[in-house]
Amino acid sequence: MLVLNTGDKIQGDATVAAEVDFTIHGTDSNTLMYLGNGQLPNTIGDLFESSQCGTDTISTIILVNTGAAINYVNLYITRPGGTARRIIPVDLPLEAGAALHLNSAGMSYFK
Repeated sequence: MLVLNTGDKIQGDATVAAEVDFTIHGTDSNTLMYLGNGQLPNTIGDLFESSQCGTDTISTIILVNTGAAINYVNLYITRPGGTARRIIPVDLPLEAGAALHLNSAGMSYFK
């Protein structure tokens, strides 16, 4: 689980834009929610920003490579005015058709 305070961000990128789908699940002010979805850009971009309403938690981030080749993916947590810090290994290879699940139990890779 990742704990986010107001203004904290989850960011990410992939080798090729619009080929890696992401979904983010967690809590917003203690309410279980589907927090976001989209596709990773090819340069670091915002995936989720914590609201002004208190502390948010990220319980699961799922990445799915919908492309035809390996995409190298990165996920970061960034504090307001801070430096992006990695939350998965650098340039993690995600095979075509594979999924990565990041949660409090660890990181799982499915092909």
